[in-house]
Amino acid sequence: MGLWKYAVRDLIRRPGRSLFTLTGIAVGVAAAIAALAATQAARGHYRALFDSVAGRSALEVYAPGEAGFDPAAAADRVRVPGVQEAVPEVRGTGGLPSWYSSAAVIVRSYRATDGAKAPRDDEALVPTHLLEAHGLKPGGRLRLWGTTGRADLVVAPAPPSAPGSAAGSCVIVSLATAQHLFGLGAHVNIVRLVLEDGADPQTVRSAIASRLPPGLCVREPAERGDITGGLRAAATQGLTGLTAIALAGAGYIVFGLAQLNLLARRPELALLRTLGASTRQVEGLFLRNALLLGFGGGVLGTAGGWLLAWGVLGGAGRASGIAIAAPRVSGASVLLGLGSGVAISMCAVWFPARSLCRAPPLDLIRAGTVTGGAGRPSMRVTAAAALGPAVGLWLLADGATGRIPPAWGRVLFPPALALVLAGTTGLVTVRLPRLVARLERPARALFGIEGVIAVRQLGLRPDRTARTCGVVFVTVTMVVGFGHTVLNTLSDVRAWTDRAIPAHLLVRGAPPDPGLVLNVGLPESIGADLRGLSGVANVEQIAFLSITVNGSPALLLARTFASDEPLPIDLRGAEPEHIRDGLANGETVLADGLATHLRARAGDSIVLDTPAGPRTLHVAGVVTEYAAGGRAMYLDWKTTTSLFGNSGVHVFLVTLTAGGSAEAEVARYCAARGLFLQRNREFRQTVNDLTRGLTGGLWALLAVMMAVAGLGVANAVAVVAQEQRADVRTLQVIGMSTGRIRRAFRLQTALLTLAGVPCGVFCGIGLAVVLGRTVRGLWGYGVPFEIQWEFLLWSVGNAILVAVLAGFALPLLSRTETA
Repeated sequence: MGLWKYAVRDLIRRPGRSLFTLTGIAVGVAAAIAALAATQAARGHYRALFDSVAGRSALEVYAPGEAGFDPAAAADRVRVPGVQEAVPEVRGTGGLPSWYSSAAVIVRSYRATDGAKAPRDDEALVPTHLLEAHGLKPGGRLRLWGTTGRADLVVAPAPPSAPGSAAGSCVIVSLATAQHLFGLGAHVNIVRLVLEDGADPQTVRSAIASRLPPGLCVREPAERGDITGGLRAAATQGLTGLTAIALAGAGYIVFGLAQLNLLARRPELALLRTLGASTRQVEGLFLRNALLLGFGGGVLGTAGGWLLAWGVLGGAGRASGIAIAAPRVSGASVLLGLGSGVAISMCAVWFPARSLCRAPPLDLIRAGTVTGGAGRPSMRVTAAAALGPAVGLWLLADGATGRIPPAWGRVLFPPALALVLAGTTGLVTVRLPRLVARLERPARALFGIEGVIAVRQLGLRPDRTARTCGVVFVTVTMVVGFGHTVLNTLSDVRAWTDRAIPAHLLVRGAPPDPGLVLNVGLPESIGADLRGLSGVANVEQIAFLSITVNGSPALLLARTFASDEPLPIDLRGAEPEHIRDGLANGETVLADGLATHLRARAGDSIVLDTPAGPRTLHVAGVVTEYAAGGRAMYLDWKTTTSLFGNSGVHVFLVTLTAGGSAEAEVARYCAARGLFLQRNREFRQTVNDLTRGLTGGLWALLAVMMAVAGLGVANAVAVVAQEQRADVRTLQVIGMSTGRIRRAFRLQTALLTLAGVPCGVFCGIGLAVVLGRTVRGLWGYGVPFEIQWEFLLWSVGNAILVAVLAGFALPLLSRTETA
């Protein structure tokens, strides 16, 4: 109990050092928790939606592409032990227009045997939430858009027991109405399986899958959202890499601050050992310090990461118009946060302190004196520091060139990045004191004797100078590297949007769903009406289908391609005419992310699951596509219709002639029919808002890290000021004013900060290049690298600003660090 009390008092006695170390740990933990919480919440959004709509069913039989099929084809095949009932029904996405706003809703057929009264053929059961959101009243009229057109139904309140009522996401109609709305005739697109109590869903699923005919599959209801798996995988794996670097960077910042603390506490440790404290007691003191800092940083990081994820998801939800559930604080996230905090603290604080605790008191006193200059690092130290980046770059290069299988490369991606960052930091920081020593002549010319004093004082303590410059170097490297990666990605997304969506107007049945899961199918006759409007030059159409390719879920982009217009695909070097001819002949074009996942390229073949069974398709080419995280493929509209039937048009792309009032005519047409009209500039603004919401949290983390680094530098100089009190008194005796002495110490802060900036900028640009090439090799989608000069100036300017502010914070920090 005595050591715990002493450890707490020790942390309180030095609030500056404790606060900076605590914040450094919290930054790394917050990055990890935010990535975990955001991806879990986004994944759970669609799973909760389809689970609520499915009701009591645990499994369902369906055809690829959500196509219709004869329920008799599955009736006998699903009668296996564990299945209580097989219910044929129709489920699809309808467009719900109203005076308030348009929305995509799940439309589901309902039977009287489900436990409540079934709706009439002219009736729709609407949950209370949708009634309130769209200003609907029982007995009023409800219009629903579907594949065959618009249905006009009478509104009735849905019973609380109806599937989807709790989530407020489902409109219930009769089976005949749903079949007519989605153009299925006498077919259905789902056979819902209700299992007996105690039945194992996986066992039943395996039994049914072995009995189903070609063209039919079995799944859990929530798996309908697996089309977002590629997007989630891309986001998760990208965040994992960034989180690994954030944790490594935060660990080094904490390590550097802890080393500065140890260097300053050598006399105190010598005194404790002289007074009789054993090595075990001193180690126990540092162990308790590390545990307290790790636990506190873990708690702060977990809370900060949850708030960061909440802000990111809220921004993305506002930009997309979809209410995503707030991230929940799960037991796994709490354990991850606390465990990461304690692990960072133990690695950065306690393990380095153990060797110092075992040193004899006399060695501690000698080590605490000035060394007299910045020595050249030994070959052993240089070789050890070079080993990390060499191994990391070797792993990243093998992953980028395909010598390592992508699955293994993605697993090795985070630790390889951490090795590169940690090893490069070790190589650079051991040489930074020598760089500082070379600044004496410029400092004399610019600042006079104060500059000389600042440079020489830093040169007297090379270890401390190296640690402090290393903190700045790591921070600048991460800010420049992450910033370039994010800005280049956003620039490429905007350019891709212009190339892939060249139309002036987009007509849909409801606002777009970022996950491309809830898509309202519209009749092709709307395209004919739009072409007949004055001033409309061309109308193309797109549909998004959830498919399975070579056993992996993917997104199918079915699209018409005008023969007299450039291909609206981001070809990136592919021959347009070759791609156009291949699409017209029934071939497919793979997105680079899907091609990498399938390990396929132009000229290969893939197997596509269709309602008629597996179909082999020839690959005409590979292009850049961001939809579904790159797990997508293109097919011509006629080819898609022949394989999957009529799924409706999800987006009409309207190109206008120059001049005229065609946009106003299209707007009047859409308003009269309750269709959602989106202008190209509004679509691009939605993309910008969505990406801005997703990256806002990253900027916040980088800003906090830069502030922590700057204050850590100021704290290190404040410690030096306390140690040099005798030197300060000597300078005062010989006539130097207090203002000039303060200026000398502020110059130390500026020199420590600016010494790490040039190397940090250079290595940050290198980090961005390595990230781009490795991501292209492992995930298939690469971003052209371009130096963002404005961002570089912003980063350097902020580093200078942090140095200036840290210098002015020196008097306060000196008072807080006084023992």
